[in-house]
Formats: sequence, structure tokens, C-alpha cells
Amino acid sequence: NWHDPLTWDCACVPGGDTSVVIGHAVNIVQPDTLGLGDLILVLNGSLDGSALSHGGAFYNNGFLLVDRFELRTTPFQVDAVNFGSIEVQRFEQSREGFVNLGFLVADTLDSYALWENEMEGRLEVDLATGPGAVINHGIIEGTGLWAAAFVNDSNFTWIGTIHVQHSSINDGNIALIGDLVLASGLEQGGLMLVEGNVTIQGDLDLDADTALISVQGDLINYGTVGGEGVICVSDSTFNGGAISGTLDLCDITRTALAPPFLDVNTGTVGDSVVFCNNGFCEVDAIFEHSAVPVLDAWPTPASDQVQIAPLPRGGIWSVDAVDTRGAHLPLVADRSGDGLRVGVGSLPTGFYSLLVRDGTKALIGVARIAVVR
Repeated sequence: NWHDPLTWDCACVPGGDTSVVIGHAVNIVQPDTLGLGDLILVLNGSLDGSALSHGGAFYNNGFLLVDRFELRTTPFQVDAVNFGSIEVQRFEQSREGFVNLGFLVADTLDSYALWENEMEGRLEVDLATGPGAVINHGIIEGTGLWAAAFVNDSNFTWIGTIHVQHSSINDGNIALIGDLVLASGLEQGGLMLVEGNVTIQGDLDLDADTALISVQGDLINYGTVGGEGVICVSDSTFNGGAISGTLDLCDITRTALAPPFLDVNTGTVGDSVVFCNNGFCEVDAIFEHSAVPVLDAWPTPASDQVQIAPLPRGGIWSVDAVDTRGAHLPLVADRSGDGLRVGVGSLPTGFYSLLVRDGTKALIGVARIAVVR
């Protein structure tokens, strides 16, 4: 019991500037505050229970499992590092320079100060808010709403909505199943796959000629889009803002017959913008599958295998992947339960339609997946 003096060598209850080292299981029954003292959880040490607000040096090699954990800002620069596991309902992060090298899971993340999720780190949340940027060198994933600032140069996988409310940067890979809303600025130099709509109310800057945004939905721009790189859009395009730079904007199902080849354009498009002159997407390249059954496929995003179901038992089956350029790539498929187990390890990062055919080569169904490397 955290509140029982007999738990501690000092025969006192931690508080103020007391330093605490936990090497066994400790339960905190009611919310408490630890001032500027150190909090150290060694290997096999654990703290669970209610809530703790902490303002001193923090080193976790064990398990922090409280309902709410607050890392407060301090008048001095003190270390805060997670090597172990933090699993909390709410994590309030106000400590400049906090570093995650372990496993961090939170229902809600309130990020108020700059911190890093290192290569070894894994961050899983359902709701992220705040102006404190998460510098991600490792893995971020979750479901729900992400509205915190970020600087991503690794892998960020999200199911739900990413709402960019604070200036952010992506130089890595983002796979989003859901909508992207830009209310602030986003510098995009990496790869972004969006299986949903993209709405731009702020600024989108593609700052590298290798930058790619693939939108499996509508692109709606009320803000500014500029730079270089490629934006591929599978559905409708609407521009009520400004598009400039040397970027390639490709509406692959466009209805307009003349430049700027956008379905609706009430804004401005610069003379140096080009349309579908790239190696990533082509006009009318996406396979139309409205006339055939849509099959379930999971997991998505995937990296190695997916399961496609349901399918009739027996028979001979083949599966091809169709990328956003219309290229057909045969895959290896084996019977598994009421469907097929399909290997996708040979596919580069991107969105794909998986075409399932029977022994007569008749098209039986189609499944949509994202692959992330």
C-alpha cells in the first residue's frame, strides 16, 4: 500500500521531495502527488491503482499501471524515461524531453510538451490531444481521434480520424483508415495512405519530390496546397482554396476535360501544377468493383498475410492484387477456414484491390486492403 508507512524503508508515506524506488508490487489507493523526488521502478517493480502526479526524475524499468499518470513540468531539467511498460487510462505529459523506449498504452494522451517515442518505443492510444509534439522514431498506432502535434519519421498507423490542429511533420509512413482533417499546417515529405476523405482548411506543404499522398476518398481543399511531390485521389476533387508549386495532382476518376482537371474548382491553381504525370497513379486506374461482392479482409493495414472471407468451400481459387496504377500482381493463396489466407509480403506499401477468381477465372469478389512496410 503506497499510503502505508510500513511499505517503505523510511517508515513514512512518500510525498514532497521524497525519492521512491519500487522493486515489488505497490498499490496506490487514492490520488497522490510526488513533488521533486525521484520515482524509480526497477525490473519487476510495479505501481497500480489510482492516480499519481509526479514532478521529479522518472525512470521506469517495471510496470506503471495507474488510472492517471501526470508528468509535470519542472523548474529544473530532469530526466524522464520509460524503459518498461506504462498502461494507464489517462497520461498527462507536460515534461519537456520525456523519452519512451518501451511500451506506452493510454486511453487518453494529453501532450503538452515536446517528447520522443524512440525506435524501440511503441505508443498505443485511443485519443491524443495537445500542442506538445510527439517525435516518433518508433511505432504509433491506435483507433479513435488523433489531434496532437506530431513529427513522424517512422510508422504511424491509425483507424479513425487524424485532425491536425497543431503544426506537424510527416517524413515517414502514415497509414490512415478514416478521414484526415488539416486545420493547421502539415509538412509532408514521406508517404501517406488515406482510406477516407482529406479536408484541408490550413496549409499542406509537400516538401520533397518523393512525397506521396494517396487518397482513397474525396479531396476537399479550402486552404493552401503547395510544394512538390504527388497527390493521387480516387474519388471527387474540390478546390475552394489555392493550389501551387510544382506538385502533381491526379484525380484518377476526374470528370473535368480540361486543366486543372478537378471536379469542382472555385479557387486558384498555379500554372506550374501538373496533372497525372507521375509513376504512382494514372487516370481511371482503380478497379471498379461495384458489380461484384465486396469481401472482408483482415488485418488491414497488413504486412505479411491477410484473411479473405467468406468464400464457398472447395474449388480452386486465385488472387491478384491491383495497385493504384492498375498493375496486376499475382499472390499466393491457401484455403483457411471459410476463406483464403493470402500472402502480401511481396507488395510494397500502398492500397490494393484483391481480386478473387474461381477455377474458371470468373471474378467472385473483391477486397480492399492497405499494406504498410
